Amino acid sequence: MLARLRQNPSAVSVNEFKASVVNFLHEWGGRHIRGDVEVAGVLLNGLCTLQNKFQSLRNDTLVTVNLDRRGKLIQDIFNRLRLMYWENRGAFRSVTVHLGKTFASKLVHVVNPSLFVMWDDGIASCLCKRKMIESPWDYVGFLKLMQEEAKSVVSDFQAFAGSDDPALFLSRKFKYSITKPLTKFLDEYNWVRSQRNLDKCTPSEWLFRLQRRDHQA
Repeated sequence: MLARLRQNPSAVSVNEFKASVVNFLHEWGGRHIRGDVEVAGVLLNGLCTLQNKFQSLRNDTLVTVNLDRRGKLIQDIFNRLRLMYWENRGAFRSVTVHLGKTFASKLVHVVNPSLFVMWDDGIASCLCKRKMIESPWDYVGFLKLMQEEAKSVVSDFQAFAGSDDPALFLSRKFKYSITKPLTKFLDEYNWVRSQRNLDKCTPSEWLFRLQRRDHQA
């Protein structure tokens, strides 16, 4: 289903989308995202209207994309997704609900996981307060920061291990059933840094082994 969604979202049924993507968004903290066909239809239709824009980015990754040239396109995609809305109807009133920036980033990550990094309100607010991005909605500014991190990781890993695929290496070390993209590792790093005291985290034993091997080389 994901392959069809990324190539041609109109080939995905609303029920398929609800059972996979909408459930994913809901399980990852999207309590405001109802798990029904109405909301699934709103989100799927939004992706369909942006299909051409996504297709123009299909060969880009976080490391390779030219954000100075592609930034306006990416920000437009992000803004249009975060502003998608539906009605949560109650017995006495209806409330208009927007997808929002956190889940817009999760949705674009589903469509192109090699390019888009997920974020949340805490990460956006922290970066904005530190003047590292222009606003809490400056997703392209955030991607530029993540691109710098990604390029640094790839460069350091290539110098250390002679490979430019740290994501594959980490996925194998952590024994993941799939190879996570580098963007997902950056997301997890951001989450740990913003939600946990990173200085008190103890690395896995294999990191210590790598460190010792590096010093002996």
